[in-house]
Amino acid sequence: MNFYIFFVMYLVNSFTNGLLYLKPLTEEDGSLNPEGYKNMAALFDKKRNHEEGMSYQIFFDLLKQYQYAHRLSDDEIDKLFTDVVFNKDGYMTQDQFFTQMGQCLKEVELYIERIYNYSHNKKVGMTQEQLIFAFKVCSITIDYVEATQLMSEFTRRNAQNISFQEFRSIFTHKLHNLV
Repeated sequence: MNFYIFFVMYLVNSFTNGLLYLKPLTEEDGSLNPEGYKNMAALFDKKRNHEEGMSYQIFFDLLKQYQYAHRLSDDEIDKLFTDVVFNKDGYMTQDQFFTQMGQCLKEVELYIERIYNYSHNKKVGMTQEQLIFAFKVCSITIDYVEATQLMSEFTRRNAQNISFQEFRSIFTHKLHNLV
């Protein structure tokens, strides 16, 4: 059983589904950390559609696909592109992509933190009930059986007091499986 849990954690940690990663890819200021640069370089290389960089439509579609995670409006996604490229006909370079994705990933982290802070009970911590509620806030339904399974896979201590890091791991794992 321990091997299975280790293997699942390894796969989730090694494989990414867009903008949700098991560990944050940004520093406090929104700049990418070394792992962030590595992951965003791979994403940029995979999505770029011109030797000069990435077009507006590719960038927009990429962020639109993960709007449930970053919560940026279409106008805000548009602004991320036009703030650095200055028009929709140009191409975003890799350095520009790094800068903008750092800001976007920071929004993802803030969103996860807001869900945790809104859902957990400040006196007793986050319990199974609050975990189910946290997913409900995001319009994701999980039952007690799934909540118990997720908690047993991702918590190491008192399962009725889920820390923010444990919640983040559970949350990103569940969203990876939904995509």
